[in-house]
Amino acid sequence: MILKSNDSCLPAHSETADQAATEGSWQQAREAAIYYLSLKKSSSGQVRRYLVRKGWSAPAAAAVTQTLVNDGYINDLLLAQQVLKGRCGSKAESFAHLEQRLKRLGFPSAVRFQALETYRHEGQSDLKLLAAFLKSKYASELRLLRDQELTPAESRELHLLLRRRSASRGFSPAVLRQLLNLWGLTSE
Repeated sequence: MILKSNDSCLPAHSETADQAATEGSWQQAREAAIYYLSLKKSSSGQVRRYLVRKGWSAPAAAAVTQTLVNDGYINDLLLAQQVLKGRCGSKAESFAHLEQRLKRLGFPSAVRFQALETYRHEGQSDLKLLAAFLKSKYASELRLLRDQELTPAESRELHLLLRRRSASRGFSPAVLRQLLNLWGLTSE
């Protein structure tokens, strides 16, 4: 029996081979992602970027990552909430900076929004976060501001220091002014 070049078995065979190769590649990508997750907790965005860096296509990386989310290997919301809770006290940042941090860590926008809203409903605000930051990092400077014997130049210098440090964490001068007024440490 002679096979014709237009035999229908040939394309089906090559399609099956391509499909098997694709499934094998997908399985390898999944295993690589699970290995990466075993090294450290990572968001879906971080896993997706890792797979792309390792050579998988963006659609394949997105598909593998989505299956890992569906299978429970990745819980973006829980991880985002852990990141937020870790950014308190001396590590406190404004909500705007926290949102940017979550974005850099690869969390989807819906997860970022939900995690930040939950954090707000737990009683956090920029004012409370700034208070915790200043009390933990700049307690001695705050005590100096309470000193009645400071010259206006020294007082202004301390206020500028606090303003710069607060701004580096994303807090606006208005929030700092409000907090200092609440504490009776008004700036000139």
